[in-house]
Amino acid sequence: MKKRTLSFVMAFSLVTGLMPYTAHAEETVLAEVRYSTDAGMSWTESGLMDALQSSGTDQTGSVQIELLQDITLTTSNWGSSPLAVSSKENSKLVIDGKGHTVKRGTGISSGLFSASAAGSVVTFRNITIDGGAVWQTDNLAMRSNSGIKTGPDASLVYVSGGATVVLGNGTTLQNNDTGENGEGAAVMAGNAGSPGTLVMDAGTEIKNNSAKNGTAVYVYSENSFFKMNGGEIYGNTSTASDGGVVYNNGTFEMYGGKIHDNAGGVVSVHNSSVNIPGMPTVIGNTGNGTTDGVYTYVTNVTLNTASLTFTRAGESRQLIASVVPSTAENKNVKWISSNADIATVDDKGNVTAVSNGTCTVTAVTEDNNLMAVCKVTVNLPAEPTTVPTIEPTIAPTVVPTTEPTVEPTIVPTTEPTVVPTTEPTTEPTTVPTTAPTAAPTMAPEKLAAIELNSGLNGSQTGNKIDITWGITDEADGYDVYVQYCGKEFNAKSLYPVNDGDSVNNGGIAKLTVRKINGKAIDKKKSYKSYVVAYKIINGEKVTLGRSIYMHFAGSQSKKYTDVKNVDVSNTSYTLDIGGTAQINASVALKDTSKEELSDNHTRQFRYATDNQAVATVSKSGQITATGEGSCTIYVYAKNGCSEKINVTVE
Repeated sequence: MKKRTLSFVMAFSLVTGLMPYTAHAEETVLAEVRYSTDAGMSWTESGLMDALQSSGTDQTGSVQIELLQDITLTTSNWGSSPLAVSSKENSKLVIDGKGHTVKRGTGISSGLFSASAAGSVVTFRNITIDGGAVWQTDNLAMRSNSGIKTGPDASLVYVSGGATVVLGNGTTLQNNDTGENGEGAAVMAGNAGSPGTLVMDAGTEIKNNSAKNGTAVYVYSENSFFKMNGGEIYGNTSTASDGGVVYNNGTFEMYGGKIHDNAGGVVSVHNSSVNIPGMPTVIGNTGNGTTDGVYTYVTNVTLNTASLTFTRAGESRQLIASVVPSTAENKNVKWISSNADIATVDDKGNVTAVSNGTCTVTAVTEDNNLMAVCKVTVNLPAEPTTVPTIEPTIAPTVVPTTEPTVEPTIVPTTEPTVVPTTEPTTEPTTVPTTAPTAAPTMAPEKLAAIELNSGLNGSQTGNKIDITWGITDEADGYDVYVQYCGKEFNAKSLYPVNDGDSVNNGGIAKLTVRKINGKAIDKKKSYKSYVVAYKIINGEKVTLGRSIYMHFAGSQSKKYTDVKNVDVSNTSYTLDIGGTAQINASVALKDTSKEELSDNHTRQFRYATDNQAVATVSKSGQITATGEGSCTIYVYAKNGCSEKINVTVE
């Protein structure tokens, strides 16, 4: 059906300072609002919406409204009814403000926008909805409003009747003051027996509103729902003792975004549920409102040093773990040594040297199992009290096989057989405690990650997603995370390997996923996934390594397909120490009529080495030889598909 584009104005008194407007061909001028539709929708309002209803559309499809300039609403041009979507079920509306503002003018004491048609979805974009309050101070506790103060039911946005309102990118709800008895100054979601759903996405703001309860969002009824994916809620004031800027009688889920610097508490919970499975920020809120159910997660942990070196047995130093944010509910950290025969650690982070070797000490947060790792090296001198005049590394001119009677003055009190503390076959400059096959610059967790990546791949076929990865010998289990690209990982993204996993004889583990976020897979979208290998130590789950993030396309994607295999121009290099080589890689696609996923997901190629002591590899694929030996360089595509390059350094 051919799309129609019309331009309307409610009445010329609707717009303050209305500029002259010229009608173009096939346009009817009623207001500075563009209305475009391929079918139509039922609207009610005194003015603009009546004009839309009489414009000849068949009122059955989706509608887009675009503001062409700022609009100030007054008593004479608005009346008592809000802009409402009330009669067309399962319909869709987009209100695109194009950066403009709809502002409450004098004499308007009712709400501004409402949606109440069952199954309908109203999406706001790039629009500011302003309640007309004028705040005299930024101090939340002391500020006063010399602008418009509305009645108690005058929310900026009201959603009920099974409808959904989405606050999309660029939307701001601000400056609404519903007085001492008001509720839901910015949004009222639901009413008695009439549920509503609000979704708040990234790039949105609810700010500088004031009400008795639920200033930012009042989730009124038990079947109503508020899902916060992103955006910010700040500068709002709830005046009731348990008001909270989010007053929740239904369900509140916070997967991202930030709630900060509000007065009157954060979330007031009443016979309802709060779920914050992600790691958003809830900080700097004050007042006497309740914060029941609000849980601030640890998002990161760091140590005061990344490495420790000891030269005396029994020597001890303390590691200090710092968690972010500082307002996290649970800041407890557990300490684990990978080898207590080399170094131990107590519950305060005190690391004590035991014997020669290298190990890692890991701080693991009780909240979210986040980790920070310190490499510990214990390098004790060989018999320092027996031969005080001899350095641990013997000068090249001292031959270990020399008869002890040749140098009687070096160790006069020591039995002749004690002197050669270095094994006769060991080169004099070799540190006795270093195993020649060790790769001291490669952390154990990185080696485990390479093992995971060795079989990594993600693909979507039929009604399922298959994730494969390489088995890590030390692992007691695996946690696999799967989510749509562009969405944050959450509690529903986790798939333990004991849920439908299988392992073949080739050392590859496989997991089949049939739902994402508890719902059937959307085959048109793209997906992301990663795998965590863990070991149970002292009854606790400790991460051994994490795979790279892989991104792959849905089978019904019209534009994108996945990598079938990675090709490199050379599969082996022989280099001198300090020498370099540039990896030249390309991909073959599964469907040559489509494109590979864009680099907005991740880089086209990622690289890793299994022995940094032999060769390193940069983000751009340049190999640098660092020491004699051999190693393997891995080249990974977006979906985990990989190729190996053998490197020999002479």
